Amino acid sequence: KIFNFSAKHFDRLVFFHLTVLDGSLFIWVGGPGLGLEDLQAAVPTRYDALPALASLRGAADGPGGSLAQKLSKRFNRLIFLSFNLEGAEPELFLFVQK
Repeated sequence: KIFNFSAKHFDRLVFFHLTVLDGSLFIWVGGPGLGLEDLQAAVPTRYDALPALASLRGAADGPGGSLAQKLSKRFNRLIFLSFNLEGAEPELFLFVQK
């Protein structure tokens, strides 16, 4: 299944693309510029409370990495997450999380 939607955070338009795969989920979050500057993969593991994180593109310590881990823990599945909102302030990050 594929879901596409957008939401407005104050004056900033945020696009969401979700693709539900067999046993995993691909989530793309970005602005009108589109792009794939960031891509993280998080997978639950029985050896650690936090899911394992691999940065496939971009910085692992960015907002996409922590969001991928949270979603992987919540849904107990492999999460591919691309977070492409440059200069995202904390309020925008919390908006995306909801």
